[in-house]
Amino acid sequence: MLHIQLPSLRVIGNVVSGNAKQTQKVIELGGLEYLKRCLFHEKKSIRKETCWIISNLAAGTSSQVEALIRSDYLPTLQKILNSDDLEVIYKSLIKLIIDQKGVSVGNLQFDIDRK
Repeated sequence: MLHIQLPSLRVIGNVVSGNAKQTQKVIELGGLEYLKRCLFHEKKSIRKETCWIISNLAAGTSSQVEALIRSDYLPTLQKILNSDDLEVIYKSLIKLIIDQKGVSVGNLQFDIDRK
């Protein structure tokens, strides 16, 4: 199955690194739920590729970042930061932490300070 998953993730990664419309289509088609499952895959290469895709999503529009937050990605990424190796952690949502400041979802306000 890995021989199909990794190339498929790379295709998704290329799509989300395109324009905002392409990225939005991945979100609309349920890509966030699929990617969340891939974050805990037993193969490091799958986890690493998935984190790269999520970092591209996190660099998207504010509504795309809000979709990540609404999909409960922050606690999921916290688990990765606490448990995975440094190479996968590096590929995780560092862009969200650094680039996105003050993204609000409903009554929640996420204000991440640069450190």
